[in-house]
Amino acid sequence: MIISRFGLEEIVNPKNIRPKIVILVIYKISDGHWRGFCSPYDVSCNGATKKGVLESLKELVSLYEEGLEQYGYPRHLSIKPLSDPEDEKVLKKALQLIAETEKEKLTKDYYKYQEQECNKFTIKNQEHSLSGYYYHQQPAAG
Repeated sequence: MIISRFGLEEIVNPKNIRPKIVILVIYKISDGHWRGFCSPYDVSCNGATKKGVLESLKELVSLYEEGLEQYGYPRHLSIKPLSDPEDEKVLKKALQLIAETEKEKLTKDYYKYQEQECNKFTIKNQEHSLSGYYYHQQPAAG
């Protein structure tokens, strides 16, 4: 039997949920600018530079997470589908890469994997050039 424990706070109040993984993605859009989004929050921004978009997105996500924490991670704000169809397409590609990478890291060294907080990924193909970060939520203290 295999038992795994993720997001214990979910059990405490089913109306509140803390996401298990948060993904930030930045990709180049057709007009030459950059777009960034965060899933599962549906937070996004556009800008002229990749670095600028990443900085703005991190700030927006930080503010969003402060609000989530303040209100106890209400489900309807903690897990929101992406509203932009192109972001959704890009997310699917990112999720495939993340799943492959996570599987490899998990099976290679399970204990080292447990210590990870943030991971970076990059995908370059004919359709997209994108990069991003994802991190696993740390359990609430207490």
